[in-house]
This record gives sequence, C-alpha cells and structure tokens, in this order.
Amino acid sequence: MIYGETLDSFPAQIYDPMMESENGFAIDLMNQLAWEMDTTIEFQPVIWADSFTLLENGTVDMIQISYSEERAEKYYLSAPIYRSKGVVFLRDDGEEITKLQDLQGKTLAGIKADYALTVLKEHYPELKILEYDSIGECAEQLKAQNVDGIVADEQNIMYYAQGEKMFQDYYILDEEVYTEDVVFAVRKEDAVLGKIIDKAVYKLRTQDVLDRVQRKWFLTSILEDALPRQFIYVWLAVLLSGIAGFFVFLFWYIHKHTRILVEVRTRELNVERMRLKTVLDAIPQYLLEVTPEGQVRLMNQRAKKDMNQNALCSGDAAVITQPAILQMIKTAKNDAFAQQEVEINQKIYRITCSDIGGLSENENVILLAEDVTLRRI
Repeated sequence: MIYGETLDSFPAQIYDPMMESENGFAIDLMNQLAWEMDTTIEFQPVIWADSFTLLENGTVDMIQISYSEERAEKYYLSAPIYRSKGVVFLRDDGEEITKLQDLQGKTLAGIKADYALTVLKEHYPELKILEYDSIGECAEQLKAQNVDGIVADEQNIMYYAQGEKMFQDYYILDEEVYTEDVVFAVRKEDAVLGKIIDKAVYKLRTQDVLDRVQRKWFLTSILEDALPRQFIYVWLAVLLSGIAGFFVFLFWYIHKHTRILVEVRTRELNVERMRLKTVLDAIPQYLLEVTPEGQVRLMNQRAKKDMNQNALCSGDAAVITQPAILQMIKTAKNDAFAQQEVEINQKIYRITCSDIGGLSENENVILLAEDVTLRRI
C-alpha cells in the first residue's frame, strides 16, 4: 500500500541522525497498521493540496483527512483515528480578539485545500485568506507580518510553533474553527480495502495501541475515543432511553413503595389507636379531653357509661358547666397543671386538669375525675 503523507504536518516523519533513519508519529502509526493488516505500507511525500488528486488517480492508496459529510459521499472513510481541531494562530499585538467574528478585516494564511479553510470560507466569506503549500510557508508569512495569523490543524500549528519557538509573541484563539474526527480516506472503488483498514483501526484501538503511540509523541492523548457518528447517535439514544427508563422505574418504585409504607403505617396507627383506646377504657377514673370553654371532645368508656350519673357533664352535647371545674381548666392552661376536690350533687370528685399543648396544636385540656366520696366519708 502507498500512503500519501504531507511531511510538514505535526511530527509525521522526523529524521533521527543518531539512528540514521526517519521517525515520527505517522511512521509509528503506519507500522502498527501494516502489522495488523499483514502488509507493507510505503510513504509517498505529497503536497496537501495535491493529495486528493493523487488519491483519485491511484498514485497513492490512502490519505489522512478530517471527516465531513461531503467527503464521506466522495470517498470511503475509515473508522476515526483521532479527533482534530482547527484553530487560528495570531500575532499578539495587544488587540483583544477572542472570537472568530472578531477577525473581520484580518488576513489569515492557510494550507491549500485544508478543511479549516473550507469551514471559514463557508461561515466568514468576507474574511481574507491567503493559501500556501505548507505550514512552514504560512509561518514565514506570519513572521514577516504579511498576514495576521494562521488557520490550520491545532497539532500542526503546535508542533511547528514549538519548534520555531513562536509562542512568546503569538497565541491560539480560544474559539475553535472546527472539531472533527480524523480518518483514512480511500477511493470508493476500494471499499474492500477501507473495511480492512476499519478492522485494523478497531483492533489497534481495543489494544490501546493508538493511545500509546499518541502519548509517545504528544505526552497526552489527542486520539480521543472518537467513534463513528452512527455509533455515537445509537449510543446516545440508548443512553437517553436508559435514563428515561430508569426514572420511570424509579417513579413507579417510589410510588409503589410509598403506597405500601402508607398502608403499613396506617395499619400500625390503627393498632396503636385501638391499644390506646383499650388502655383508656380500662382506667377506672373518668377521663375527658375538653376545650377551654368546657366542650367535651373525647371521653373514655367509664365516663360515657356514667355520664348521666357523674354530674360532670350536662346535656346531650356533653358540656362542663360547673364554675369550679371551668376555673380549673383555665388554671391548667396557665400553669399546665391544676388539682382540686369539688363537691357536685352531694358527691366529692378529685379533679386533675393537665395542659396537652405540648402534644397537640390545639389548646385542649385533659381532665381526670375520680369519685372519692366514700373515701372522704
């Protein structure tokens, strides 16, 4: 296979004088790819602007490009190798430029047929762009102040600027021109070859070979896990469906669990209510809950049974009318507790009134009455 490589891109090939051989990111990458494909890959130096023509006429078998829908219709594009960013490299002349739209009136240099130029021309047609054959020529124009900046692939610019020590007087614009997957392109009629390349790329990815190669040359991973767009959309749909399903299940589970808890708690409260009623009814004294005005709200079984005989309440509405007891109820509201023996209809009752304000939001009082007539006699 013949691979068309632009030699001035970020370290594709570098001559190593100690080893007396070429070295670089592209060579390492292609060696690993050739190993997986069980073939030999030869490098063909090309000018980037001519690379598409050389691919189409069969001079080279594949080139490396940024993904675009237009290119996908014209060529067979492999699985992504890494993710590329198009950026603008500007001279630091003190002018505050943070966005691409701030470049109006500026002149930029770019590599012929570079994808970044295509994007800028589409969105900023009035922007002046001069095209050159290599990143080196663009950099020379920038240093000579013939242009205000360079637009190209980020790693391409970073590699060249670092070698030329240009970062002191220049900077990269924060807003990116594009972010796209970098893929191998072959002719449509070589689709079988493209599928073989796909398998090799996936194999290198699963074995973390691509990650190790990038870290060797860039000290970090620029080869992000850039899956093909159809996989991204499918996985995104699966993820969103999973999240939606989880929340539906969570809502159903909480609703069901809450309903069960309410039923259980209701049964528990009913049991406690019956137990409390049994205890109160077993008290031999008269026990009543009364309002500050003497209205009886609750009474135990003993009080209900003797209501007509105990002379504490009068009438069907069960209202306490004895002035002495009403005064005790008022005292209990002020002091929380009151106790006194009261004679009613020739019977003596020991009356105890307790405030229950701390146990309830109402202002009612618990009244406990015991007939002590025989004891006093």
